[in-house]
Amino acid sequence: MVAVPFGFSIGDFITGTKILINVLSAFKESSGASSKYASETAFLHSLTSTLQHLNDYVKPNPQDALSSSISSLLDTVRGPLDEFKTFLDKHEASLGKTSTKSKLGKVPKTVTYTLKDISGKIEKLRRQAEQPLQAISSLLSLQQM
Repeated sequence: MVAVPFGFSIGDFITGTKILINVLSAFKESSGASSKYASETAFLHSLTSTLQHLNDYVKPNPQDALSSSISSLLDTVRGPLDEFKTFLDKHEASLGKTSTKSKLGKVPKTVTYTLKDISGKIEKLRRQAEQPLQAISSLLSLQQM
């Protein structure tokens, strides 16, 4: 029976140090998790507004080929948009502008948000929501030609 070696490599320490630095920088006011959260929330509000305008554009002519394509893409974006909104809503109480939690009370959600940011979850959700919008933009551009 061979004993499995146990230990840490230098790579583990480097990775751990990077994560620690990112978590500690999340507590900075100017570039921390609250600032990133505010940016993502602004993106979400802008996206929601754009989708509402597109929906208003599509409603009068549901049989039109362009409206049908846009409507289909709007349905595609709703899933990722809802997931993105749910993710951000979980952090509203700690990272939102109107947060009344103490600095200590904000720690768990700040760390969670930062680790999700490091893992790329936030960027993935954002890309999934933006992708159908690019297709809609292309459709509208072709319509104007």
